[in-house]
Amino acid sequence: KALDALRRKVEMKLDHELEDGWTVDWEISASSGKSEKVYTDPDGVKLWGDGQALTHVKLMLEERRVEDKRKALELLQAELAADEAQLQAKREEENRKIQTQLEEEERKILEMERANAEAAAKAAEEVRRTEREKQAEVEKLRAEL
Repeated sequence: KALDALRRKVEMKLDHELEDGWTVDWEISASSGKSEKVYTDPDGVKLWGDGQALTHVKLMLEERRVEDKRKALELLQAELAADEAQLQAKREEENRKIQTQLEEEERKILEMERANAEAAAKAAEEVRRTEREKQAEVEKLRAEL
């Protein structure tokens, strides 16, 4: 009975649900000479006892967590860079639109100035023509007197 109980106890201790690549065995410790549980991780690292295995798993999980955060940060940085590029492109497009509007307004102003100058020149010519006609009339009246 004692042997069966010991066998069940050992089987229960070895009955672990491990991740793929992990193994657990019993080996004799060189330092203590006792039989101890030895976990082997997927990389072949031997971990003596539950404490070492647990610490190793915690470190692996922390490394994954840090790596996941690093990847998330890189994604955020990439998104930020894309947003900045998009914003810069919008800013440049707005500047181009404003520049085009300014150039159009300047063109309209120049056309208006040109039209005003032409109208002023026509008006001046009309005034001179009218003055010549009046002068001719005055001279005709003087000639008649």
